[in-house]
Parts: sequence; structure tokens; C-alpha cells
Amino acid sequence: MSYLGRLTCALALALTGSVAGAATAQALPDTSDNKIQVVQHNPDALGPGPAMQAAADWGGVDAITFQELCKSQVAELTAAGYRVHWREQRAATDASCRKGNAIASVHTFGDTSTRTLITRGTGKKKRVFKLLCVDLQGTGVARTTVCTSHFPLDYNGKNTAPSGEQNRVTVANKIRGILDTKIENRRRVVMTGDFNDGPKSAPLDRFYKVKGSGRFWEGDQKCGKTSVCRAMAPTTDSGRELDYFFASAPGVNKLSGVSKLPVPDYDPVGHFVVRGSVKFGALP
Repeated sequence: MSYLGRLTCALALALTGSVAGAATAQALPDTSDNKIQVVQHNPDALGPGPAMQAAADWGGVDAITFQELCKSQVAELTAAGYRVHWREQRAATDASCRKGNAIASVHTFGDTSTRTLITRGTGKKKRVFKLLCVDLQGTGVARTTVCTSHFPLDYNGKNTAPSGEQNRVTVANKIRGILDTKIENRRRVVMTGDFNDGPKSAPLDRFYKVKGSGRFWEGDQKCGKTSVCRAMAPTTDSGRELDYFFASAPGVNKLSGVSKLPVPDYDPVGHFVVRGSVKFGALP
């Protein structure tokens, strides 16, 4: 759907009260349950309202991660009481929006970092793909790090080199190296984002512990009562599987310790709001 169509839908939701009531950040989450809960959303530059409302309704949310959040929209989060780590990915083609990724939380921030992964295009089409990470303090889970990224699109099949998939593999390899170091340093890592590829794709091999070379469980990997697989519910209105919630595997039960749920009600057009949860156990 066009940006105008998305905007019309967002206005309609606001008028019906679907995103109302998100004026203030939630209370501090429970620190005794060993859980990290994250809301993930790509709002297509239409603002943080749906994700904020989802966090308020769910409760106990430790962080909200965004892709395609305008710099001007960060003020809505800070006014509501969230701390925000935002970095630009695409300069505005007009004065309306400098798109970027962000991590917002009611917790105190420890170290924050931004790593450049790959640059695509020039001029107004230039996009600098980055990995954002925040060490969260006071979550009740020691050594918590939340990271997010937005992978290059460039759908496969275009007559350009490198292909979209090759760019996503490059990005995934760089992120894997960064996050593996954090895991080796005994940090509990949550990685979210719009990866612009399906769960069985080559770029996702770098993250999945299930039939891949990665060190993460994905929240929607449960297949039946006792099995895990690389399949997930669609996270967009077009039926595509693009939005992920990964949790570092050490100390996490692959069946009962991690979960993810797309919730279309908050933003039914484009990317759905996604709720992800992980319960971290003792590190081996």
C-alpha cells in the first residue's frame, strides 16, 4: 500500500481510539521473573503510537524496538517517559522525516552503541544500514543487551550486483560477529528487527541455532508440542515473514523459554506489531 494509504489507515485508527491512551510510558516491569519482553515494530514512518499502546496493554515491556521511525517522532517517546537510542538510516527526501532505527525503554541505559554495517545507494537514495544496541540496567536479568537492525531490501531477481540476498548476508555476517562476542562475554542478548527475508533464507542461517550456524532461538520457532523449526506466523499484511525476535540460546529453553506473537490489531496494514518474550535461566 502507498504511504498515503498507510497514513489514511493510521488516521482512522487514531480516530477510533485504537492508538489512544499511549501518552505515558508504562510502569517499570517486574524484575523478579527473569523475563525480557520486547515490542518490535516497523511503523513505516507513521509513528510510535501503535507500539506504545501495545506495550501499555501488554505490560512488563522492557524495550520497544523500531525501524523507520522518524527523528521528529522520538519526541513522542521521550515525552511519554521513555529513554531512546535513535540513529538515522535514510535521510529525508523532504523535510517531513529522517528515517532511522531506535530502541526505547523505561529502564536506565548502560552502554549504547551504533555499528555501521553496509551503505547502499547514493544521494537521496543513500541508506546506511546499522546495528543499534543498548545495555539495559534494572531489568532483573543481569547483563541484558537489546539490539535491533533493518536489513537491505533489494528483492532477489534484480539485475544488479550484489543482489539483495548477498547484501543481507553481508549484514548478517557482521551482526553475527558483533553479537557472538557479546554472548561469549556472557551477556544475555535480544536481537530484533525487520530483516526483509524469510526464516529459511541464507541470511537467517547466521542467527538460527535451529538448522543454522547461529547462537539464537527465535520466538516463533515452536512446531507442535515438542519440536522446533524455522517457520513463523506472517508478520505483515501481505503474508510475508520479515520481523524477528531472537534471544541468545545459553540458559534458555528452546520450547518454553521463548515466544513471539504478531498482533495485527494495533497496525493492520504493513508490518504488524510483534510481541517477543524470553525467560533467561542460569548461564552454563
